[in-house]
Amino acid sequence: MLALFETLSYKGWNVIRDIVWQRQGPGTALLTVDQRRWHDLKARLKMAQPLHVPPKPPESAKLRTRLYELSMSRFFNQVFATLVLINSATLAIPWNVEEEAERKINNEEYKLFFATALSAVINMLFAVEVVTSIS
Repeated sequence: MLALFETLSYKGWNVIRDIVWQRQGPGTALLTVDQRRWHDLKARLKMAQPLHVPPKPPESAKLRTRLYELSMSRFFNQVFATLVLINSATLAIPWNVEEEAERKINNEEYKLFFATALSAVINMLFAVEVVTSIS
């Protein structure tokens, strides 16, 4: 807060400018002690490793090894995170029996059918993910 006041009042701002100019990094030059502790704690938490990493299957089990590598890949996790978002969007569509009759009249029944089919396919893919992760 003091740095903001000094900068706005133009008194002592050049000292702050020089500190910021000399300090190169993630912008922690003007942090308070508590803020710096919080920043250090976040950095330590990023470095934390899981306590137990599932062991990699032996090389003789080729199918299990490939499924393990697939389920541990970043692409696999990103695809299923996207599928979770898409499935959430399909579940957010309101559906009512009375409205269904109106949709048939307005030829909008295919939108709900498409959303339901998409949700069903995604749920089947979730089942495949579970089988892949277990094996």
